[in-house]
Amino acid sequence: KSLSALWLIHTTDESQRLAVEGLTRELTKARLDADPRAKTFRPRFVSRFLRYAEAHAQPTREDYNALESEKDNLLGAAELAFIQKDWRSVRRFASALALPANGMLSVRGYWDEALRISGLALEIAHSFRSETAIAVWSHNVAVILSNRGENREARRLYDQSMEIEKNLGNQTGLASSLQELGSLAHEQGELNEARRLFDKSLEINKKLGNHGAIAINLH
Repeated sequence: KSLSALWLIHTTDESQRLAVEGLTRELTKARLDADPRAKTFRPRFVSRFLRYAEAHAQPTREDYNALESEKDNLLGAAELAFIQKDWRSVRRFASALALPANGMLSVRGYWDEALRISGLALEIAHSFRSETAIAVWSHNVAVILSNRGENREARRLYDQSMEIEKNLGNQTGLASSLQELGSLAHEQGELNEARRLFDKSLEINKKLGNHGAIAINLH
């Protein structure tokens, strides 16, 4: 009660929870760095918010609101997992929060944050030399960069993803990259190039019988 009166903490959720923000949060983190219990607290923090992220990973307004209300804690937990070299948790945070199509960070316009977590997932993929993961996260990062107007780097990552998908024989991934490159070309006024890329993507999707992707290509 005294801390709350001094504005050092505040209550949330009808006074059921306490929150620290700003300077108090930074001082708390600094104190934790010197606390021997940190080795216990930090993994629990990551685990608690990873469960929360995955419990609200559906693309609904209610789940987006729930994730947005805990955005700072979720991002902090993802960063902490990376520092602790908990690679699996970082990838799970990225999948739950930062997918371009339906991740809360992307949908609600937190593109810097989505890019940061997706970038961590891509960095991990490179460190493990996992071509499949590199292709996936290169594509995802490229979509976010394209949304931000960073087209040159987006195109480079799309090309990287596409080359890997070719080598792996992943036709679905290849078609998706072609579609995104076509959209990028269209936005830049390169209409003939856009048509060529869309047609190539359409050809692959027809062979695969992927009707949802065919509809996107035709649109």
